[in-house]
Amino acid sequence: MSKAEPNVYVNNVFDDGKTDDDVVYEKCFDTEDQSNYDQLSPVSKESPPKTVFTIAHNIPADQSIQKDNCRSQKIQVPWRLLFFISSFLITIVVSNVVTFITTKDTCSENKKQYRICSSFPCLNGGVCVNDDEQYYCSCTRGFSGKNCKVSPCTELNCLNGGSCQVLNGTFNCVCNSGFSGRFCEVSPCTGRNCLNGGFCEVSNGTFHCVCNSKFAGRMCEEPVCVSNPCFNSGSCIVSGNDYSCICPNGTYGSRCQDVVYEIITSPGYPLKYDNFLNISWHIDVGYRNTVKIKFSDFNLEDSYDYVKIYDGPSTYYNRLASYTGHSLPPELTSTGRYMTIVFTSDNLVRYRGFRAVIYTLTSA
Repeated sequence: MSKAEPNVYVNNVFDDGKTDDDVVYEKCFDTEDQSNYDQLSPVSKESPPKTVFTIAHNIPADQSIQKDNCRSQKIQVPWRLLFFISSFLITIVVSNVVTFITTKDTCSENKKQYRICSSFPCLNGGVCVNDDEQYYCSCTRGFSGKNCKVSPCTELNCLNGGSCQVLNGTFNCVCNSGFSGRFCEVSPCTGRNCLNGGFCEVSNGTFHCVCNSKFAGRMCEEPVCVSNPCFNSGSCIVSGNDYSCICPNGTYGSRCQDVVYEIITSPGYPLKYDNFLNISWHIDVGYRNTVKIKFSDFNLEDSYDYVKIYDGPSTYYNRLASYTGHSLPPELTSTGRYMTIVFTSDNLVRYRGFRAVIYTLTSA
């Protein structure tokens, strides 16, 4: 008896008469224990490649033994179940896509609406409200228009310099001092009749009659000379439609208001002044008066010799002017009763100097 060849197990798949409607899968599991299966008929190694061999009929129809020691088993899955599962998955995917697109569109719309109101189009305290692709303004009381631009003060003019403000939803005129009424139409001059051709003006919230040159008084009721408009004992004379003042010696001006306080000159005037000078004049013209200085001659070394004038009793106060050279300076008036004047010269060229008249200005 010849030596037997080793047994060979060949994988066999059985269709078992199933139709194409069934999907067949192979389930492989370990078959190390092959005691329950009959061996296939021995096949000689020398058999041709396509030799047909007989399969044992006692192997279960839905199982086969593979040469890798596995056996395979058919699993049949109905196509209706597979179709149901596929449809369910497609429904989930489509639903998620629709939800994403809808959410994206909603977010885009919200952003668009937000951008409309983000520019704060509503004025005067109005509140912007989104309405689909448009907006509308919820205006505060008294205001109207698309952007709440129309105010109760629109096209309303308060009189006599008054200003309009919105109060409790309606207009309110804030009047200047002395004026009153809903539109500031009531003036301090209302009912005031200035006499003898005078006219009324409002000054500091009260009326004031501006009289012609021949009359004076609160209501222009007196001839001008009765009120004695001339200062420093000047005499008033009516001349045509005006008056004039005859001033005593030492007083000047249209109403004799300028009184010569003193005349000052540089040392040695009209001869040349000395070098290294530093001279001061301190002027005090008394309560309620002011100081005026008027130069009648001026000739100094330019940019080296100076006349400096201060608005107060010393050089620590505001300097009104600093003059040098050969040009005649303009008149200068203090703001109060004091004036300080300082003249300085260097050690080089000398000139004629200056002459100035100091006046006391009497307040009206």
